[in-house]
Amino acid sequence: MRDTVRRRSARLVAATAALLLVATLAAPAFAHDDVAREPAQRGPAIGRSAPGLGAELARVRAATARYHDVEMALADGYAPASPCVEDAGGAGAMGYHYVNVGLVGQLDPAQPQALLYHPAPNGRLRLVGVEYLSPIGGELFGQRFADASPLGPETALHVWLWQANPAGMFAAYNPNLSCPSA
Repeated sequence: MRDTVRRRSARLVAATAALLLVATLAAPAFAHDDVAREPAQRGPAIGRSAPGLGAELARVRAATARYHDVEMALADGYAPASPCVEDAGGAGAMGYHYVNVGLVGQLDPAQPQALLYHPAPNGRLRLVGVEYLSPIGGELFGQRFADASPLGPETALHVWLWQANPAGMFAAYNPNLSCPSA
C-alpha cells in the first residue's frame, strides 16, 4: 500500500513538474501576463516593512546566498525555466527564472521555488530575487500571493532580496531591470 501511495505521489510530482516547465518554457509572457496589469506597488519597500519582516527576509537571504553562484543552484535542483521575462508595457523585468519543481507547493520561506537572475555587464547571471510558487496560492511575509504563474492566477509571490526595486519589495516587475536585446 505504501509503495502504491509513493508511486502515485511521485507521478503527481513528476506531472506537476512537467506541466510547470512546459508552461513556463512555452509561454513566459503568458505566465506573468496578468501581473503587468497590477498596480506597481503592492508591498512595502525595504525599510518600510512590518515588524519582524527584516528578520524573516534576513533568513531567506542567508538561505539563498549560495545561489549567487548559478552552479550551486543547478546542483540543488534549480533549472532554467524561462527566457528573460520583461513587461512589454514598461514596468521593468523579472529576469530569468530558475525553478526547483520539487519545491512547488511547499511554503518554506528558506526554500523558494524559483530564483530570479539578471545578466550582469560581464555576461554572468546575477541573483536578484526569489519567487514562491504554489498551486493553491498562499501568504508569506504578510503578503498574499497575487502574481500569476503557469499554475494559475494568484499562485506566485516575488521577493526582490538582492536588487533594489522602487516598485516595492514584493512587486512582480522591477523597473531597475530590463532584458538584453536579442
